[in-house]
Amino acid sequence: MIRARATGANGEHIVLGLSRGNINRLVAGEPIRVTGESLNCPAIATIIVFFGENEAVMAEYLREGGLIGPETIIHGEPS
Repeated sequence: MIRARATGANGEHIVLGLSRGNINRLVAGEPIRVTGESLNCPAIATIIVFFGENEAVMAEYLREGGLIGPETIIHGEPS
């Protein structure tokens, strides 16, 4: 995995590059956690990258794992 914080002509960016091994682990149910500190940007909360077959499955994963509450609005979740 490549992690980077970069500033370019279009502003500041957080870059996460995933290898095939990372994708395989995500499909196997192993989320990736990236902290702001690891990107020299402590103001950023932890970034969690995970896999799900569709948006509804991913939303349920977040709710069941206690990462979000029932009041949380998920962008991309089908209505």
